[in-house]
Amino acid sequence: MAGQYQFGKQKELDELTDRILNREKFSYDLNGDAFYNQYKDKFTQQGKLAMMDTMGQAAALTGGYGSSYAQRVGQQTYQGYLQGLNDKVPELYQLALDNYDRQGDALTQQYGLLADLDAKDYSRHRDAVADQQYQQQMAYQKERDAVADAQWNKQFNASKTGGGATDNGDTKYTDFGYEEQQKWDEEFQEAKSLADVERIADRMEQAGIDPIIVANWYEVYAKKFGYEQPKLKETPSWMSLNKTSGGISNSILNAIKRQGG
Repeated sequence: MAGQYQFGKQKELDELTDRILNREKFSYDLNGDAFYNQYKDKFTQQGKLAMMDTMGQAAALTGGYGSSYAQRVGQQTYQGYLQGLNDKVPELYQLALDNYDRQGDALTQQYGLLADLDAKDYSRHRDAVADQQYQQQMAYQKERDAVADAQWNKQFNASKTGGGATDNGDTKYTDFGYEEQQKWDEEFQEAKSLADVERIADRMEQAGIDPIIVANWYEVYAKKFGYEQPKLKETPSWMSLNKTSGGISNSILNAIKRQGG
C-alpha cells in the first residue's frame, strides 16, 4: 500500500542545499596561494642568481673592484625578477576565481541530479497512489453494482409473482407483465437525476401500478443518486396506499427497510 512519500536521498539534498545557500563569498589570499608561493621561491632564487651574475660582470668592467655601479645594476636585475612575480598575480587571482566557480557549478549540478531523481520518484509515487485509488474505486463500484443487481433481481422476481392485477385492500391495481416491466426499467435506466426517478415513479403510480412495486423500483434506482431512506414526513405521496389519510402503509415501509438493509 502506497504510504506517505519520502525521498530516499533527502538528507543529501538538504546538505547540498545548505552548502549552496551558505557558501562563503569568493576571496583571494595571495600568501595562502600555493601557486604564488611556488612562483615566489622560483623568481626570488632566479633574481638573486641574476643579480650576482650582473654584479660580477659590472665588477669585471671596473678591474675587479666592487663599485656602487655594480650594486645598482645588480639590484635592478633582482627587482626585475620580482616584478615578474607581481605580473603573475592577476593570472593567479583569475585561476583561483575560476576554481571557485567550478566548485559552485559542481555543487549546483549535484543538486540538480538529486532534485531530478526526487521529482521522478515522487511522480512514480503519485502514479502508485492514483493506481491504488483507482483499484479501490473499481472494487467499490463492483461491489455496489453487485448489490444493485441483487436488489433489482429480487424486486423484479417479486414483481413477476404478482401475475395479473394486484389487490391491496379495496384498491385494484393494473396488470404488470414482463413487457411492462421492461418498459419501466428502460425509463429508470435513462434517468439522469433523483428528480427523474421520482417523476417516473409518479407516472407508474398514476398508471395504476401497485405502490409496493413502485417503492421497490424507486429504491433500486434512487440510490444511484444518493437517495437515503426517507423519514415518514418526507415520504413521497405516491408511496401512500391510503391517500386520504396522508399516511404510508406498513407494507411499503417494510419494503423500503428491506431495500435499505
